[in-house]
Amino acid sequence: MEFFNVFLTVAIFIMAGMIGFTAWSVLRTTGSVPTPAKKGASRGRSAADWRVYAVDEGGNCFCGAEIILPTERDEFIIGRQKGCQLRIMRPEIGRRHAKIGRKGIVYTLYDLGSYAGCVCNHARIKEIRLEHMMVVWINDVALVFVNCEVNPEFITRAVKNSSR
Repeated sequence: MEFFNVFLTVAIFIMAGMIGFTAWSVLRTTGSVPTPAKKGASRGRSAADWRVYAVDEGGNCFCGAEIILPTERDEFIIGRQKGCQLRIMRPEIGRRHAKIGRKGIVYTLYDLGSYAGCVCNHARIKEIRLEHMMVVWINDVALVFVNCEVNPEFITRAVKNSSR
């Protein structure tokens, strides 16, 4: 009888672990749970802290890039010009439209004086601190900033629900 009790207890723990792992893996693949940072991301900055996606008004993502700034002097440039880290070949985008810089762990988007400007929540911005799932509009192009892996459906939904 004692062997049966031990066997039953072990079987219950194994089943609970399997259920927990299955739930975790489902949530992770749907984008509801942030994916852990890549090894070495906090010290060597080998992994991207942020990603930016360029999305049209219909919610279709047409380009994206990892924002990797190893030092505080580095910049991430968004524009049409050759050499920009995120190059968007549309006439309404300036040659050097905006840049992203960092101080410590805080990342900030700066408008570089472009004609079209950058708009977030109905307001034209000169600079704004990046937040997860933040949408910044440049005419009819939405820039969506994320700091973990997300389901593309969430990016589309963020663009469709955002205001410019």
